[in-house]
Amino acid sequence: MRKKTLGLTALLCCGLLCRAVPVAAGESATYRVHKGDTLWEISGTYLQDPYAWPKVWKRNPKIKNPNLIKPGEVVRLPGKAKKKVKAKAKAKPSVTAQKTAPVAAMPAVDRSGPPLALTVLREGPVEKKAAAAVLTISEARGIGQVTSDLPGDGTVLTTHAGWRSDSIGGTIYVQAVDAKVGTRYGVYRDLGKVKHPSYFRWSPGHLLAEIGTVEIVTLEGERQVAKIIKSYDAVREGDLLGPLTPALPPLTLKDHTAPVAATVVAVEAGRLFAAPENIVYLDAGADQGLAPGDRLWATGTEENSRRLSGVLAVLRVTPTTAAALVLPESGNDVRIGDAVGPVAR
Repeated sequence: MRKKTLGLTALLCCGLLCRAVPVAAGESATYRVHKGDTLWEISGTYLQDPYAWPKVWKRNPKIKNPNLIKPGEVVRLPGKAKKKVKAKAKAKPSVTAQKTAPVAAMPAVDRSGPPLALTVLREGPVEKKAAAAVLTISEARGIGQVTSDLPGDGTVLTTHAGWRSDSIGGTIYVQAVDAKVGTRYGVYRDLGKVKHPSYFRWSPGHLLAEIGTVEIVTLEGERQVAKIIKSYDAVREGDLLGPLTPALPPLTLKDHTAPVAATVVAVEAGRLFAAPENIVYLDAGADQGLAPGDRLWATGTEENSRRLSGVLAVLRVTPTTAAALVLPESGNDVRIGDAVGPVAR
């Protein structure tokens, strides 16, 4: 009986060891991607810092789109992994269940994804007379906006294969107004009405995320088949079709010194706070004198605190709102409710 017990224990230990993926020798480790993995999740688990995902992407030039890593790919991790890399045991989804699932009127918003990439060129520290800096936003990310004018050119019905979402290269069924073969639409997602942090202020609008671009390839009666030619996130049932958003040109940053009083009312993807390289949305825009390239300060409003939470660069404006990037030089996170004003001189 003792021999049988020892033998069973040895087999179990061997099985557990066989599931581990070895860490590469030297200064770096590797990880084999499994279905459902993201660079955000991998960085958080093995580097203990989800915001380090751009470093992982940079170390893996074969990954063209950081949102589209494929199962089986081997990802090189910068430095030494903080945690031993092990294979994940993931349950395989039921294909039949997903294909026959009813179409949801509005899919749930995934708030766990990472921010997308940007490039900052010749960016220097904030000073009273800072030298000009040029900011270039990568085409691999959507900016989004807070607006009351939701796009109304059509709706995503479902994917061509019957799944609820798809990404670049996939085909989907849409219902678009006056659609023609070759027509391109921007894809947007309504993340809901923004509640102003101040109890006495009206909502500035809905948080509208940019998801990607589709092109009509076939007309099928009252619906059309479209191909996804660009995606910042998976295109889902219920996403809205609207005019294409023009690419953001390189911006020359300049300190905004004119009086302006704005508030951070939302953060990209519906998060509660923004780290450097995230996007925030303000309740002030062109009517209040803001323009793309303006550099602003965001300050905490907690009682007995004047926390300088971040340095912002305005990317896009509407008459009453603005989308702004939290610059890498920021010392703290930026939170909903933070006050935004001019750079002090």
